[in-house]
Formats: sequence, C-alpha cells, structure tokens
Amino acid sequence: MEEALTSYLLADAGVAGLVGSRTTWSARSQASALPAIVLQVIDGAPVYTDEGETGLTATRVQADCWRRDYASAKQVARALKARLSGARVTTGGVEFQAVFADSEPDLFERSQGGEELYRTSMDGLALLERSEHARLRWTQDHPHLGWSADRWRAREIGCAQWRTDRRDRR
Repeated sequence: MEEALTSYLLADAGVAGLVGSRTTWSARSQASALPAIVLQVIDGAPVYTDEGETGLTATRVQADCWRRDYASAKQVARALKARLSGARVTTGGVEFQAVFADSEPDLFERSQGGEELYRTSMDGLALLERSEHARLRWTQDHPHLGWSADRWRAREIGCAQWRTDRRDRR
C-alpha cells in the first residue's frame, strides 16, 4: 500500500511540482531538503460484514507537509488534499476504494539549529484498500453479492444499521 500511495501522489504534477520526490514514510531527517511530505500509518484493520471479511483494509494515514514558511506548508497540504480527498483509484496493484481527509492541524517547531519549520498535518486519511488478489477472492467467494461501495459502509455506520439498510432496499 505504501509504495502504491507514494507513486500515486508523485504522479500528480501539483504535488510533485511542490515537493519533487521528497515523500517518505515514518520519519524525515532534520538535514533533509524541504519541502517534503512524511506519511505515517496510524492504524489499519480488516473490514467485516455479516458475511465475514471483505478483503478491504481500512488504514488511517497521517500526512505531514513540511516547509520553511506557513503559506508554503498550506500550499503543499492543499495539493495533497486535492489529489487524495475522495479518490477512487487503482495503482500499483492496490485498489483504493475511498480516501477521506479528517482534520488538518497546523504545527510549528524550531530545529536544533534554530531553523523555523512549519508543518500542516493531515490526520486521518482513511484508505479503504483492496489488493487485486483480495478483490478476485471476494468475487469468487461471494458471486451472489458482487461488489459496491456500500459493502465497506458496514464499518463506518455499524453492522446492525447496515443490515437494516440492506433489508429496506430489498
């Protein structure tokens, strides 16, 4: 998932034009060039319905957009949000069913050398992902169910409500 998400971000001219290839996972060296994006997996879990595991993984990712001034950090965050928010895309063998942005706090810190660094942190990018293998397995195991975006809603609105909604549509 990490490689697929990184390549999807850097394939966008707006994001790549601002950060070049400086998108990393988990940490950024203090000596590294800016601007940069640092991505970090916060948590992840399989998505379940009444029929069992769907093959989807709901992953929360935090994206920190680093620059030397506030306006530029926001510019990177806006480009990142434009690329990801609401995205439904298959890249690098990973099918991202939905991407949602949650919060966007602004942070400031001073490096050990006294340099001012600004960071916009996009918290809670929920990535509902399915590998090609999992999609094929789900389709083969559940041919009568098919696949649609409401399959992953079970996790978001609760299985009991989802069952009720499904019954009401029949």
